[in-house]
Amino acid sequence: MQNTEYETLKTQLAQNSTEELAELIAELAVTEDAVHVAAIAFVQRKEPKKLLKTLRAQLRGLRTGKTFYTYRNAREFHNKLEAYLDSIDKNLRPEAPLLALDLLGQFFAADAEIFERADDSDGMIGDAFRRAAELFSEISESLKFPPEAEAWFHRLLQKNDYGARDRLLDNAARILAPIALEQLIQNKCALLENYTPPLEDNTLDLSLHALRVEIMQLAKASQNIELYAEIALDGRPSKEMPAYSIKIAELYLKSGQAEKALEYLPDFNAPAWNASGDRVRLQALESLGRKDEANAKRLKNVAKYPSSYTVSEYLKNLDATETETAKERLRTVILESSISPITRAEALIELGDTADAAEMICQNAAAVKEESYYAQSDLAKKLDAQEPVAATILYRGAVEQTLAEAKPKNYRYAVSYLKKLQKLEVLIQDWQGQEAHASWWTQTHAKHALKTSLTRELKKAGIQN
Repeated sequence: MQNTEYETLKTQLAQNSTEELAELIAELAVTEDAVHVAAIAFVQRKEPKKLLKTLRAQLRGLRTGKTFYTYRNAREFHNKLEAYLDSIDKNLRPEAPLLALDLLGQFFAADAEIFERADDSDGMIGDAFRRAAELFSEISESLKFPPEAEAWFHRLLQKNDYGARDRLLDNAARILAPIALEQLIQNKCALLENYTPPLEDNTLDLSLHALRVEIMQLAKASQNIELYAEIALDGRPSKEMPAYSIKIAELYLKSGQAEKALEYLPDFNAPAWNASGDRVRLQALESLGRKDEANAKRLKNVAKYPSSYTVSEYLKNLDATETETAKERLRTVILESSISPITRAEALIELGDTADAAEMICQNAAAVKEESYYAQSDLAKKLDAQEPVAATILYRGAVEQTLAEAKPKNYRYAVSYLKKLQKLEVLIQDWQGQEAHASWWTQTHAKHALKTSLTRELKKAGIQN
């Protein structure tokens, strides 16, 4: 239900009497378990002890139920978990926040049993635990870090086999009093300093790794970026640790320390990470007011890899007076580049140069047909009626690759491309050396004439073989 539908229905229901609404809810509760559970919690909300007993019984059902929820119906179990958390949040928490905190601790303690009841490939069960961690943090923070929250925090983090309790570590600064958090970090660092590794067997020491990750999470929660960086890099240079270095830079940038962020953003040894690093680097330069330096970096990125993204990122950060001159410079860079014709054509379209993009496709027709059908069909949409010959080359490549893949479920896409080609054929007077549509389709179809699934799709679309 959309928000607007919810508000409309709520307004309409509000126009009815209390007795009528009570009758409606009671009737629904007879046949709908979810309504029955919600209604019982609602009427018990002013009696916290009675409600607590009810919610404990519900948690027992969530833990010990015999139904296993497969991938297809895991959402049903997720909805039950969310309804349970709703009840804690809306019905128990307002009247008895400490009881709500304790129940959330019990919910986390049952994580292994709950996860074993469902296929969580989509991560929906994990989402419920992330929400539970948020509720736990909110309550602890609102109560000024009660000892009950600290006790549950330490108890729960003794074991974390399913990773469901990670968010508690992320929210440690909202669960523990500052002095308690600092003491915990010191204790963990002492454990790391005195850690004795097992006998060397060239395998990852999981205990050591878990301890290091835990300290990093606590350091991040307490905004101790220096400690986070020290543990993450472990004495190694930033160039060799791009994932951690970029994260450290992001933390410094978020804390308003852009200069410090730049220290962790060298040109990485793994080139694939430089794009991610550039994103943060550019944000840091902009926040420092170093606009010219940021634009020079964007231009360098275009020269290195002229794509629609690098071109648009460069142009959108220029003053309007510089745009036209810059476009001419970029056009030369794109045309002289040796990257794929489709990528260059997309970059030219970003400049508004559709004619040159079409020429790029036509001159490299053989190479273009070998590109992925995703890239082919996406670019064809941008050219379409404006440049029908270039669009035809792209759609033909998409058809040929889809049919060669021989996956019947994808034949409908090939047929949709064929329908596009039929419309483009009418617009073409000069085929510019390309084969006419009828001749091309006759030869292409002959290669796949025995595919009965294709024949059915063609018949449905009214396309002659």
